[in-house]
Amino acid sequence: YGTLKKGRNNHDFLAGSRLIDKALTVQAYGFYTGPDAHSPEGPCIPYLYEYTDEGDLPVQVSGEVWKVDTTTLSNLDRLEGHPHWYQRVQAPVKLDSGKKVLAQIYLMPGQPDPGLDIITSGYF
Repeated sequence: YGTLKKGRNNHDFLAGSRLIDKALTVQAYGFYTGPDAHSPEGPCIPYLYEYTDEGDLPVQVSGEVWKVDTTTLSNLDRLEGHPHWYQRVQAPVKLDSGKKVLAQIYLMPGQPDPGLDIITSGYF
């Protein structure tokens, strides 16, 4: 759903992996954008929360499903700060082909920070 997608700044971490399909989360989430806490001067990044901030509407989130090996998954976990910053969890997604599968996604724990902007479209 974010910086790992094709054309985004962290996509190189998926080198050698295979794109399965584009997908949409089955569940609606709190989807936000804001400064990267680890690089505040850089571009804004997306944040995915299980729940929204009060008054914000949850959205189904668009992303890509990739088949990765264990080394790549370990590198992605390091990039995403799993399990201390983002937490990798399993979630059902619906592929563009119509098939439903379980995928690994990275969620932020807790509640959204007040300075984040909600992404109402579900696309980043």
